[in-house]
Amino acid sequence: KALLQEAGFEFEKHELDRRHALLTTDVLCTHFAGGPTRSMASAACGLATAVGGHHGSFPTSDQRGRLARWDRGDRCGAEWEDARNDIITELMRVLSVAEPVPPALSPSEHWFFMFLAGLTSVADWIGSAEQWFPFEPYPDDLDEYFAEARRKAARAIDEIGWTRWQPSARELDFSDFFGFVPNAMQEQALSLQPSAGGRELVIIEAPMGEGKTEAALALVDRWIGEKAGRGCYIAMPTQATANAMFDRFRCDYLARRYPDQYIDLQLLHGHASLSSAYQQLRQMGQIWAQDDGPSPAGGAVVAGEWFGFRKRGLLGPFGVGTVDQALLSAMQASHSFVRLFGLAGKAVIFDEVHAFDTYTSKLLDRLLSWLAALDCPVVLLSATLPPSRRRQLVRAYAGNETEEPEVPYPRLLRVSTEGVEARHWCSEAKRVEIGWLDYEPTALADHLNGLLRNGGCAAVICNTVAAAQESFQALQEGLDDDTELDLFHARFPFDERDRREKRAISRFGKDGDRPARAVLVATQVIEQSLDLDFDVMVSEVAPVDLLLQRSGRMHRHVRQRPCGLEVPRLLLIKPQTDEAGVPQFGNSSFVYGDHLLLKTWLALQGREDFSVPKDIEELIRQVYEDETAATTEALSDALVVAGEMADQRRQQLEHEASQRRLPAPDIDEQFWALPTKLALDEDDPELHKHYRALTRWENRPSVEVVCLEMIGTEPHIRSGEGTEPVDLTTPPSEDQTKKLVRRSVRISGRAAGELLKHDVPSGWRRNSLLRHHRAVVFDDAGIFIGNTFELQLDSELGIVTPQADEGDE
Repeated sequence: KALLQEAGFEFEKHELDRRHALLTTDVLCTHFAGGPTRSMASAACGLATAVGGHHGSFPTSDQRGRLARWDRGDRCGAEWEDARNDIITELMRVLSVAEPVPPALSPSEHWFFMFLAGLTSVADWIGSAEQWFPFEPYPDDLDEYFAEARRKAARAIDEIGWTRWQPSARELDFSDFFGFVPNAMQEQALSLQPSAGGRELVIIEAPMGEGKTEAALALVDRWIGEKAGRGCYIAMPTQATANAMFDRFRCDYLARRYPDQYIDLQLLHGHASLSSAYQQLRQMGQIWAQDDGPSPAGGAVVAGEWFGFRKRGLLGPFGVGTVDQALLSAMQASHSFVRLFGLAGKAVIFDEVHAFDTYTSKLLDRLLSWLAALDCPVVLLSATLPPSRRRQLVRAYAGNETEEPEVPYPRLLRVSTEGVEARHWCSEAKRVEIGWLDYEPTALADHLNGLLRNGGCAAVICNTVAAAQESFQALQEGLDDDTELDLFHARFPFDERDRREKRAISRFGKDGDRPARAVLVATQVIEQSLDLDFDVMVSEVAPVDLLLQRSGRMHRHVRQRPCGLEVPRLLLIKPQTDEAGVPQFGNSSFVYGDHLLLKTWLALQGREDFSVPKDIEELIRQVYEDETAATTEALSDALVVAGEMADQRRQQLEHEASQRRLPAPDIDEQFWALPTKLALDEDDPELHKHYRALTRWENRPSVEVVCLEMIGTEPHIRSGEGTEPVDLTTPPSEDQTKKLVRRSVRISGRAAGELLKHDVPSGWRRNSLLRHHRAVVFDDAGIFIGNTFELQLDSELGIVTPQADEGDE
């Protein structure tokens, strides 16, 4: 600064925002806006806006307007203006930019500006890293400096891991690759002819357990080879399903497909750091990063350190994670364009797309439109997709209404530059018996004892954690002594939940050590994607598509079934009814809403069974598409009231999504004038939800808490190694940080509302994994008492909330 002042450059103090990102946009727009046409001038401002957004958000029209009102002649003197012009002129010379007039870009090319913004941010991150670009004195020769900078950049890109993987042109042999002959559905996917353009959407609707994932991977492999794709991201509905898919994708696909290449694979979700499989790949990545020579012979799948930092995960060639990580690309969140840049040119798989509510569905629709604009081929997988929702998904990707060929379920639909085609195939039929149970705790135990008298494995699925805990306690008292009983839900500390998930898979998975007689009580955590197999199932009433998903966890694999359980049987717990005979769904209403529950209940009345796949589409249409005929006036009135509430809810969620998602990529506005504030925060639970980039709508506050125990006068953390004291005022070590996160659990409702008012422990505030967590210290009886709530930490039940808390999940 002193040298500049000596050279005549003035530094005046102004309250005006003059950060360099904003000035970058203003200076570039002003310098290059002299094109011969209005469209070229507008393109210049679009390019300047994209480059100026490299700190995470684009300069707003209001910010630029205030800067423009500041008289250009008073901007600290003409020296600054002349210096800027000289720098730009010299940059153009070094970069061999002969013509300073930007091309005309139409509004449909907003994707280019977002791509450029992402590229600029990533280049800024790499160029700011001293390991590749250490500080050097001002160069004497800019041309030599530029040549050396290019060499350094090439080295940085290589060491990051971007250039070590190349797509394989070798055609994949499905049978050799997956170890079995493709079934009828997979044959249909494999027989699709390559499309000419990059855009391609495939929707596979098939019953649970038919191998949709293998069909999707075969499609993605072909796309990557044919289109020289940049990789793949697999978006799963939950962390648990993402963890399971991460292992499958690594072992069953990447390691086999590219045995001689160095492959970077990232796991993307909030608890990825706790995955032992992911941490193993990160350690391998660190070892290989130290090797200055070529990649070791034989190749390997690793997780590079650079891609493991926040907001960078989608930049790597391959990733598996939660759908939230992809949805943030289409939201008004900081650096959303970096995520879009990371997805550009990749194939993307979305699993269980029927499972999203209205809010998340609207975010997915907008993401699909951006993926289409960025030439990303997409596969959507579902067993139970309502026809209206399928049309919405196609419209979002295609950009217009598209006439679909009429083919029955199961089906495959492809939308490409050549048009729309649909395929149907015949699947093996499976009949599922339906029964109803009166819910009495002792009656449920007696019924299960009878069902399992000859052995077998049963699941009891509840809609809320409280109901699961109550059922588990009742079964503890009433089940026969030789029946193994377990509980699995989301309100255990993470380490305990992880143990229970692995125990469930080891017992009830495809190759599990199956108990002779066992019952698993669970919530929705076993509903999607986890490969579990039961002989019989008891469930609370849920929307029909979710009941079908739950039933897909019965008789999933070929094995000998116990006597009396040769046919899968779904036993539904009867809801209580009021005096007029209208069912009352209790806390399930806060989870799913009365309208879908009531329509499902009516659709199943009088049914003794359903057939998969024959009856799936009919049941979905009855609940999600058709008018439901009520048998009594009271039921008819209840349907009307529930329907009105559902419509109000839908409109609210659509509005909330519209306020948080990016504008459409083809919106007829100039890029620099788009309402892209990108100011939403994706992490901080303390912020009002109006300011948060929520990928799933939360009716009630929620917060992550770390479960500590008071031993003597100090809080302690419990782990597999015993207990150790925790100083909440001191930053924890890396090892203790992992132990603390593994004892975390998400709490919602009344308790969360009060806990959010507590301060984050001072020692955690600068810790990226703990900075939004609260500490809850349980006494020696496992109890924590707040002002308005009480929590109990029970080794068998998880976190118990003795007070009623509606809609806990």
